[in-house]
Amino acid sequence: MNPKGFFLSSVIILGAACSNCGSVAQQSADRSDQDSSSTVGTKARDLIPYIEAQQKAHVRESTGLYAYQCFTEVDLGRFKADSVHLKLAREAKGSPRFRAIVAQLKALPEEQRKAILAEARNVGHPTWAQLGRITTDGSGQTEAGQAAEGLIAGALVHMTEELLAELDR
Repeated sequence: MNPKGFFLSSVIILGAACSNCGSVAQQSADRSDQDSSSTVGTKARDLIPYIEAQQKAHVRESTGLYAYQCFTEVDLGRFKADSVHLKLAREAKGSPRFRAIVAQLKALPEEQRKAILAEARNVGHPTWAQLGRITTDGSGQTEAGQAAEGLIAGALVHMTEELLAELDR
């Protein structure tokens, strides 16, 4: 096989392998929610890893400049058009794990609860601009990716606050 043919077939195979990356991550997030539906040992601070898992499942990790390596403005447009963050919040409302986290938050003193919610609202990766470099290890994010992560965190914290208010009634 000539080098061009090898390169082209490698790209096609790699593209096919990556075409399901989002759905695999989503299945993983769904499984972790199902596996954790046993609410034993749930803590109020579990809200933060819950949000991080949803961000990881729905916002592509940014590891390079090319569109297939990062979360782009096009991805953000699609994310917003599909209201992904709002769908996640609605799904969380029915999740036994999420409800257990909310119940644990409710049991905390108000100041601690507010501190956790404030921290949770800011969960996400720093942008490459904030880091001053483009990272290839996924530790940084594009501005579009950070915006999507912020929408997810905001929607889940808002749903948490709604459920906390329901518990007050």
